[in-house]
Amino acid sequence: NTPVPTVRTPIPADMTCSIFSKTAAYAYNGTSFSFTQKNPPMWINYTLVPKNVTVNRVYTDPNTDKTTTLTYSDYSTTSWFEVTVRNKATGEVVLQDGFGAAKGYPAYVSRTLKVLKSGDLVVEFNGNDVRASVAVWIKPHGNVEESRMMEFTRCG
Repeated sequence: NTPVPTVRTPIPADMTCSIFSKTAAYAYNGTSFSFTQKNPPMWINYTLVPKNVTVNRVYTDPNTDKTTTLTYSDYSTTSWFEVTVRNKATGEVVLQDGFGAAKGYPAYVSRTLKVLKSGDLVVEFNGNDVRASVAVWIKPHGNVEESRMMEFTRCG
C-alpha cells in the first residue's frame, strides 16, 4: 500500500491572483492602472535592474599621505523607481515607496509592498534609468465576481 499524495486545494479566501504584470525600461516615463479593491490587502512586487556606472574615488591615507584611486561599479544616481497608489476620487496618496537616492528611497532592488486600503485605487509606476518587473496580486475572493475567476491564469 503506497500512500497517495494529496494535493492541497487552496481555500478561496487564501488564494491570490495576479491582476497586473509588466516588465519595462523606464526613462522618465511610467504606467498605471485602476482597480476597485473591496477585500484588502493588495501586494505589489517589484524587481529592478538599475543602470550601473563606474565610479572613481580618490582616497588619501591620512597615515602615509599615499593617494590611491578606487574604481568600482555602483548604481547610477539617476536611477530611480517609484510606486504610488492613490484614491482615484480624492487623489489621496495611500502608499508611496520605491528605489533610488535621487528620490530619497533606499537601494532595495526587490520589494513587496502591501496596500491595506479599499476603494477605487490608481496604481502608478514611474522611473528613470531602470528596468523594472512588477506584479500586483490580490485576493480574488470578495474582489472579483465568481463568474470571472476563470480569467485569471496566475493564481496560487
